[in-house]
Amino acid sequence: MVSIRKQKNGKKYFADYYQNGKRIRKIISENKTIANQVKLEIQKTLELANWQITNKDIEFESFIIEYLKYSANNKKRNSHKIDTFVINVFKSLRLFSSIKDVSPIDIENFKSYFINKKLKPGTVNRYLNCIHAFFTKAEDWGYININPARRVKKIPLEEKGLVKSLSDEVINLILKNCNDFHRPIYELYLNTGLRRSELLDLKWENVNFIDEIILIRGETKSRRIRYVPMNDRVIEILKKYQHTTEYVLPRIRPDSISRYLNRLCHILKIKNIGVHMFRHTYASKLSQAGVDINVIRDILGHSSILTTTIYTHLNINNLKEATNKVIYKKKPENISIPGLLK
Repeated sequence: MVSIRKQKNGKKYFADYYQNGKRIRKIISENKTIANQVKLEIQKTLELANWQITNKDIEFESFIIEYLKYSANNKKRNSHKIDTFVINVFKSLRLFSSIKDVSPIDIENFKSYFINKKLKPGTVNRYLNCIHAFFTKAEDWGYININPARRVKKIPLEEKGLVKSLSDEVINLILKNCNDFHRPIYELYLNTGLRRSELLDLKWENVNFIDEIILIRGETKSRRIRYVPMNDRVIEILKKYQHTTEYVLPRIRPDSISRYLNRLCHILKIKNIGVHMFRHTYASKLSQAGVDINVIRDILGHSSILTTTIYTHLNINNLKEATNKVIYKKKPENISIPGLLK
């Protein structure tokens, strides 16, 4: 912050500011207009200096290699895959020779690129988080002083509506018409509430047939270990798979699960169905069965109880039954209550 002050003798204006922790007072002019113009130039110089660092520098491409190596070693596979995609898109938008060449306007252009692609606001914000983390690490490692993504605002999200779940009729229609490969996979989703990646990455070492539970280790969205109970149908399906590899399911592309479901639903004329709705349906059935919301949260692995409350609206019958137990109404007229004010 640069301040313009006047000397005690009232003759000249001087600039008062700090640079690299040192206070600087510099005499400028007797003319206030000129002093204010110089103030703007000094302020501009200080702001530009924040983007430079004298002791370390690195080429943009070299930093990408360093960061993606860090990402591969410290993040789960899907997160690293997204990092790679996002960074490749970012570097394709403009040529940078140094990591210091990137400015906030470049991040804004990156955001605009995905907006113009008609991506959902939530998706664009996730990509902004990735690029923010990319430059945060450059800041942590001493290559830049300020993260250029710090002041770039995310897209406001619309308030989420009521969560959708599948009816028994739709579930039966899907399971009846899908092929023998995908049917047991969809049934596992419907009977466990696992996320898509959690089931596809499930290993035999985390399946406990004795206690009838599945252990989900630290690769979850909330990074918490949790236990998911297995019902009879889950046990029956899992025992049919061969223990030929460390993974329960065959190694397939995650999007192939969604693509097949989309094709099937198109043929069956079912609209707006995604694999994640199997998880919503499982949670909704638990809520309708009267399972405590804290138990549902633990099974699904939500870090916040607020996330789990989206399923409580589906338990309308239980709510009505509960409220009917507490009814207040006017006393009959022929009953006299001593001392009652009328």
